[in-house]
Amino acid sequence: MHEMEEFDEVLQTLLESLSPEQRLAGLAPEKRLAGLASDQVVLTLPNDVLRALSNSYIASLPEPTRTIIRNRIER
Repeated sequence: MHEMEEFDEVLQTLLESLSPEQRLAGLAPEKRLAGLASDQVVLTLPNDVLRALSNSYIASLPEPTRTIIRNRIER
């Protein structure tokens, strides 16, 4: 059991030393976004795509997400 705890500590240290890009390298886009709520996924879209979203869709999102989008696209 002690060896497993040491392994977990070493693994955690290794993961913390990697950049986000290094941690995600080799993963398919859908795997990179796994576990995110849909309102979080929409925030990963580039600003040009966010500008194409309808006002009614943006209005359907939670307030914190709407605020972030509106700030990014100045709408």
